[in-house]
Amino acid sequence: MAGTACAARAAFTTLVLLFLLPIWPIAGLGRCLIFCSPSCQACVSAVVIRLCVLAWRSALFLSCWIRIEVDGLQEFRKEFGRSELPVVLVANHVCFLDIVLVTSLLPLRSCGRVRMLVANNVMRLPIIGTICRAAGHLEVPFKDQKTSATNSMKVEVDVMEDISRHFEELAKENCIAGWFPEGRMNLGDTSKVQLFRAGGFRLPARVDCEMWCMVFIGNGACWPPRAQFGGAPASIGCKVFRLCESTHDMLHEASLLKAKDAPGEPSPRSGIEASLLKAKDAPGPNGLNLHCEEAAEGAQLREQMLYMANHTQSTVQAAVDALVSEGYDCDVPDWGRKVSSSESSAQETNLLSTRS
Repeated sequence: MAGTACAARAAFTTLVLLFLLPIWPIAGLGRCLIFCSPSCQACVSAVVIRLCVLAWRSALFLSCWIRIEVDGLQEFRKEFGRSELPVVLVANHVCFLDIVLVTSLLPLRSCGRVRMLVANNVMRLPIIGTICRAAGHLEVPFKDQKTSATNSMKVEVDVMEDISRHFEELAKENCIAGWFPEGRMNLGDTSKVQLFRAGGFRLPARVDCEMWCMVFIGNGACWPPRAQFGGAPASIGCKVFRLCESTHDMLHEASLLKAKDAPGEPSPRSGIEASLLKAKDAPGPNGLNLHCEEAAEGAQLREQMLYMANHTQSTVQAAVDALVSEGYDCDVPDWGRKVSSSESSAQETNLLSTRS
């Protein structure tokens, strides 16, 4: 069995290199064009991403030992990217194969507009990093770049603030925003979705978006999160679905945003926000009043982000549970999982930490 897995991984790695290597020089040339003329970014991104979609589809198609079943693919490819609103896409994160699967499932019609948040350690990988940069994906500046359960998930705050603003602008400019809300690979029980970090939901909280979800199970058996190379025989289940047609409508239904058709109606306030607004209206220096108003707006945004993170996480978890009940294997093989006892305990601690 181990010999079969090794042979399958070797064959898959060969296929990946066979299809990705031709894209590498194209991506390098594209980066040179972007450096000389930044206005070429959209064109270069569209070409590179479409080539990657075709490359990953070809590699997975020829890897007959990897069985992938996708529920909702037809509707996804028909409807994804057609909304009049900006579009966002989120997925659970088990291993590097998630990136391959997300890319391969994108419709060719709209895939060139996808921009994803990618960890800085991935951006530093040979070949892959060049392709990601040419595709226009944005780098998340994690301070700790190791894939481990003890990773603090802290980022360079000032840099991340600029990236978030740029990400928001891209969504407004008809790009499709995508990210993994867990922030890192799931090194524990892959049938249990990790904490969704609320910071990533700043975009759909501030900008009214259509939101889609991709949910995978079984990919950890094919490419364990700690393995440098993947491609072992596996049966992978996937569900693709639209979480909502409007994130602001979703927030309104949760009484976290005022109705679009009632601009004069005050929106519901949390206890913290109401207290801050009360302090703002009280007599005092103008600077203090302005600070209280800004704090109240920040509290409302934070509450909206937390709600969206929790709601999306619970929906994704329900989809994972459904896939597990259908018989898909969520176990990571022993050769791909070597979690130390210190990391195992750290995972439990991190679940209780505050979202950034």
